[in-house]
Parts: sequence; C-alpha cells; structure tokens
Amino acid sequence: MVHKILRQYPSDPRWYAEPMISEEEIKSILNQKFHYFRRGMQCYAFLSEDGQYIIKFFNQAHHKDNDLKRRERDLLSNFIAYRELKEDTGLLMIHFCSEKPLNQSITLVDGCHIAHTIDLDNVEFLLQRRMKLPLDVIDEAMAQGNEQEAKDFIHELFGFLHKRLDKGLLDYDSKLYTNYGFIGKKAYQLDAGQVAKVSCVEDYQRDLEHFHVRNRRFQRWLNEKYPSLLPCYLSEVDALDSHFQKLIQQGGLHEKLDRCDSRS
Repeated sequence: MVHKILRQYPSDPRWYAEPMISEEEIKSILNQKFHYFRRGMQCYAFLSEDGQYIIKFFNQAHHKDNDLKRRERDLLSNFIAYRELKEDTGLLMIHFCSEKPLNQSITLVDGCHIAHTIDLDNVEFLLQRRMKLPLDVIDEAMAQGNEQEAKDFIHELFGFLHKRLDKGLLDYDSKLYTNYGFIGKKAYQLDAGQVAKVSCVEDYQRDLEHFHVRNRRFQRWLNEKYPSLLPCYLSEVDALDSHFQKLIQQGGLHEKLDRCDSRS
C-alpha cells in the first residue's frame, strides 16, 4: 500500500548526497515503470521494466513502529555505504531528503498489477543497478562445467570483504548469499542496511562473529550442492579470519598507545 512508503518525517538536510549520475540519466531511468520485486525488513524493492535497475523505498511502517534510533541507523548505514564505498554498492543515487527537489514522479506497479503514480519528493529511496546473487552466479558457472569460474566468484566475494574492512567499514548483516551481488564478475555490496564505521577494536570481533553466524547457511549449501567448492570457501574464510585478527591486534596496539599517550 502506498502509505507504507510515503515520508513520515520532515526532510533533514543531513542526509543529502549528490547523485552519482547526471540529472538527465536519472530522469531517463525513472521515466519507465517499476514493478514490485520483493520486500525486506527495511525496504520495498521494485524492478525497472528494462530489468537493469532496482529502486528501494524505506518501509515507513517499520520506522513508525520502532523508536527513532532504528530509523537513524537505517539511514546512516546506507548513507555511509553510499559515501564511503562509492562505486562498490551499485548505487546511483540516494534520496533521503528533499534539499534539492527532484520534481519528478514515478509509476510503480504493485503485486496486484495496479499502477500508482508517486511524487518522488514524498518518499525516501535508493536507486541501484540490478545485480545477480552469489548463489545464482555459482549455479550458472557450475551448470556450464566451469568450476574455476565458480571459485573465482567466491574469491571475488571475499576480496570485496577485505577491501571493505581496509576502509574501516563493517557489515553486521554480512550474509554472502543475499546481501552481496555481482554485476558481471565484480562483487558489490547489494544491501548496506547494517554497514557501520569501526569505532573501537571490539567492533572487529563482533563483525567477525556475525560473519560466521550469518554464513552457516551458505557453507551448508556449498557442502551439500557443490562439495568440490567447499575447500575454496574454507580457505577464504581462514584468510578473512587472519585479516580480522590482524586488524584486531593493530587496533589493540593503537588503543594501548593512545592510553600511554594520554598519561604522558
């Protein structure tokens, strides 16, 4: 229902960010119809008619039913990813405030095939390039008998995680099989709903624990469907663990030095 995506809070200029593409490109993309695709806890997603773009609208009912801290976290997580990861999210624009009005409407076709015209200045949304999920690209590679390509996809996924960590960014919902995606053979952050900046060394430990818990299903899927890929996956997990431990040790050393400096 339309009211679930209409802005419930005043526009806040803190959340303004320039689009990655030109105004003409934005209008060209948004002039087509978008059809209901799926929903998550945070957002409703619609797929463009040409199949190349996803537009995500925040579920305002979810924000309304929770305290404002949840809303701030949702906005901040996506805002950080958009600003800090730049080309690694597939995001073309975020529109969390109407500091610069778009003056444009969009046609959304809901799950009952009913079309709705929405003023985009009355909603909070993210526009993103469509991606393929890791399970799908691995399935496709293995169906073609290309096991090395499937391993390359796994390696690329973990390479992205290393890159994000080196930027001082964490993801407390790092499910490889749903929250990351591929455009071609490049991995991206598909869902940035729980991305955060590192604030202390303990953050690394929590992020590592979350990674292991949230990817049990992915490991089980590989083991059951493509056991020949499991050693590759486990090797990447070991390397990621080592990366985390290195960052934890470095962070602990820096904290110790900071405490020493404060006493001198």
